[in-house]
Amino acid sequence: MLNKSTDTMIPPDLAEKLKQARKQKGLTQGQLAKKISADIQRISKYERGVLIPTTEIMVKLSDALDVSLDYLLKNGKNRVAGKIRDTELIDQFVQVDTLPEKDRHILKALLEAFIKKHRFEELAMK
Repeated sequence: MLNKSTDTMIPPDLAEKLKQARKQKGLTQGQLAKKISADIQRISKYERGVLIPTTEIMVKLSDALDVSLDYLLKNGKNRVAGKIRDTELIDQFVQVDTLPEKDRHILKALLEAFIKKHRFEELAMK
């Protein structure tokens, strides 16, 4: 779908992603509208693909729904990147993704062990 006002490509599943993210967040259309200072009819139109949000509204939707703009605008499944504040960490994960599968597997195991150790220590302190 082409957004004629900005000549940018809008993914065909944007409307569905917005609807799914809103429901997963446990928000009604009215609650989402209030969070982004819009009216409920506008949210309904976004979710039906009748109206394409402006860039400013996309940023507000992304923040309100706790999803990345990348997830909303690309045909990917990445819902987490917008929640990670440490951009260096994101860059490192991108680099890890280019490593051979064997090395990625080792890193995943190390991360899992480190996270389990940290959680265990947190439980022990309670």
